Amino acid sequence: MRNILFGLLLLLSAGAQGIDKKDWKWLKTDKKDCKYYAQSTPNDVSHATWTGGCKDGKADGEGVLTVYAKKTSKQAKLSIEYTYTGTLTLGKLTGKGELVYNKRIDKGIFEEGELINGSKESPYYGYLEGELKNGELNGKGFRIARDSVMYIGLFKRNNLIGEGMVIYPDGDTLQGTFSEYGDVFQPEYIYKVDGSIFKGKHYESASGYKPAQGEVYLDGVVIAKVVDGKRMAIDAGIPIDGGLYYGSRKPGAYSKLLPHDSGKIIFDNKDTLHAIFDKGEIEKVISYTTVDGYRFEGEYKNYNPYSGKLYRGSTPVYEVMWGERREIQMSETNASSNTPPETNTDPYANYATGKLLYKGISDYDLIVEVEAEARYSVKKAPGVLSFDYIDVAEAKGVRFRYPENSSTWHSFSGDANIYRCKQGYDCISIQGMVFRLSSPVIP
Repeated sequence: MRNILFGLLLLLSAGAQGIDKKDWKWLKTDKKDCKYYAQSTPNDVSHATWTGGCKDGKADGEGVLTVYAKKTSKQAKLSIEYTYTGTLTLGKLTGKGELVYNKRIDKGIFEEGELINGSKESPYYGYLEGELKNGELNGKGFRIARDSVMYIGLFKRNNLIGEGMVIYPDGDTLQGTFSEYGDVFQPEYIYKVDGSIFKGKHYESASGYKPAQGEVYLDGVVIAKVVDGKRMAIDAGIPIDGGLYYGSRKPGAYSKLLPHDSGKIIFDNKDTLHAIFDKGEIEKVISYTTVDGYRFEGEYKNYNPYSGKLYRGSTPVYEVMWGERREIQMSETNASSNTPPETNTDPYANYATGKLLYKGISDYDLIVEVEAEARYSVKKAPGVLSFDYIDVAEAKGVRFRYPENSSTWHSFSGDANIYRCKQGYDCISIQGMVFRLSSPVIP
């Protein structure tokens, strides 16, 4: 990354002014009539060596200039003050070179001793690269701080000013317009883990700008919120047509948040609708369950049952017409029949209840493991190459974890039903993201 940016930034024009040379002197090298120009005095320097040529009494051309400091009473031998490898022009550091001193490395284009375009690396301030003036970034460039946070853009005295970008060690990025006072305007914070974007207020921490208060969007849908700097899944429902909606949402007209993608509505009467939504409209119903345990199948109006039937198991018990339910009456033929009534109409009555383990993946390649409480049966597939498989009647997530990031399990904060989604996959929604699940196994 550094080498690529270095190659690009060397093409930028420097436009820097020279520095004050009042403390600079002409000093001798080990060659006769071959001086160099430096910010040192004879009292500081023992001697200097130069491996290049000389011109008009000045060190000139390519070579290595090694400057030795005078010994102190505690030193056993001479120490190197600094080493310059590169081009000298009539004794001055002018041209391409590398200056090593006091655990620091300056590398790039020099002009009369000043690095005007290149890189500066030090254990004290990190790494700088770009247009330099007076030893600081002033212009286009990038900086890597000691905490490994990278800053890219326009700089003034090593600080971003104007359009810029911050890349954090975890891969999150912040784009925006920065002021010389440290403020950031129109910020856009992007989370690497899922590509979601934070919009809201930021605060400046020791490691850079971080989300403080706001919402997190993915493809325009609100999937989380940030409170006091902490990202949390959305768990507070929004009022909608006689109930509260929980799940993914997307701004509609006048910035009103609408149900979008997977979610559920808990109505005031405690009926529950699970569905896939598209900008507020029902795209696919997963289930509608009444407070007294009936399942509705039919047409909806304003998210409510409008025309259809309510079932107990597989048996229709009520008919719904224009939003009102009425009990289904048995016909006289059935009433007088000697056929005994069915004692069990549940096709899954013989299924076991227990835990299953699923693995899933999101559209952003995030891996999840889900432990679910399920009704299931182990069956054998027909054919010569028969194999056992698990037939699941219903399953509900109990806890989940992201195995590539952590071994810690997290409990679901609300309903976490596993449902059939697009392309025939079993799916589950976690923290606003939809995961496609593989076939389950018995843990």
